[in-house]
Amino acid sequence: MATGGGWVWDEPFTANEDMNAYQYHAVTTGSVAREIKLAATGSAPIPIGVLQNDPNELEEATVRIKGRTKCWVDADTAITYGDFLFSGSIGHLRYAAGSVVSAIALEALASGSAIIEVLWLGNMFAEAPDNTP
Repeated sequence: MATGGGWVWDEPFTANEDMNAYQYHAVTTGSVAREIKLAATGSAPIPIGVLQNDPNELEEATVRIKGRTKCWVDADTAITYGDFLFSGSIGHLRYAAGSVVSAIALEALASGSAIIEVLWLGNMFAEAPDNTP
């Protein structure tokens, strides 16, 4: 992963389960303060970042909140450089067909699952939500 000139924001949390097989997966908030768990889908609740280490249950988990990171990606639809991505099942990112965007692909992936470099944005809307009263 390229590191030159990049700005990143990492935060410490506590793993709510054994997460030593989930490095570079999207994670979300757990049930208590400062706890994280594997993101199951792009919503409910939306992912907060990407796990950077491989903690066991109750160990410190380092979560990339913003910036360049590696992340597991599923290419059900071919992914090209610059595509918007969101969190799918099991904390893997996939092509963002909806309006919520979590990351931008910095590498291409034609098919299958692999770790690629992404720019984690947090969660934002590709289209402004309708907030008309």
